[in-house]
This record gives sequence, structure tokens and C-alpha cells, in this order.
Amino acid sequence: MIAEDDFIISLFLETVLKEAGYPVLDLLSSGESVLKAIEAQKPDCVLMDIGLSGKLNGVEVALILRQKYQVPVIFLTGNSDILFREERLVEIQPLATWIKPIDDLFMLAEMERMFTESRENAM
Repeated sequence: MIAEDDFIISLFLETVLKEAGYPVLDLLSSGESVLKAIEAQKPDCVLMDIGLSGKLNGVEVALILRQKYQVPVIFLTGNSDILFREERLVEIQPLATWIKPIDDLFMLAEMERMFTESRENAM
């Protein structure tokens, strides 16, 4: 699942992941839409922009996903300073935090490292 409020970045992530064989369940732009979709879909992971649109930011949504659904998160951010200011990141225990712009080869190598078995089962 991709939670990103920038449509261009969202499409880029979806295209790269799908072309590499990873299933993408949904593209969402707000924290509220992620929480609504998570009830019906059980993603292996959410690529989560920290600065989502809507009332809930990515950190707040990730806390709920971690506590209530045990869904892991990979954070996406264009602001690396947040990594030092946001104390809740320790509680969330994200799989990774990637700084935008995201290099497609880097992303695929990291996804391969984390989700090889999931991708092979989806093919």
C-alpha cells in the first residue's frame, strides 16, 4: 500500500514496484483514507509519507497501524530533520525511512532485502 499525497511520487512508486513484481493494493493520499482502507486490505507493508494530507499525518497513522493492526511501515520524507525531531519514530519501529527523492534502484534493492519471500509468493 502506498500512502503519498504527491500524485506524481505516488505513481512513480507504484510503477517501479509493479514493474518489479510487487503487488500494490492501493494509492492513498490522506491518513484517514489509509485507516479506512486498512480494514478491507491487509498489506504486507505501507510506504508512508510523513506529511500526508488530511487531519492525520503519516506518523500518527503509523502509530495506529503499529498498535492496532501490526502493519509495518516504511517512511518517506523530503525533510530529513524530522528524523531527529520526531520522538514517536522509536515507538513505531519503521522498517526503514527513505529520504525523497527516492532512487528507484535503491528502493528495489531495499524491497528485495526486506520482502523477497512476499514478492515470490505474489507472482
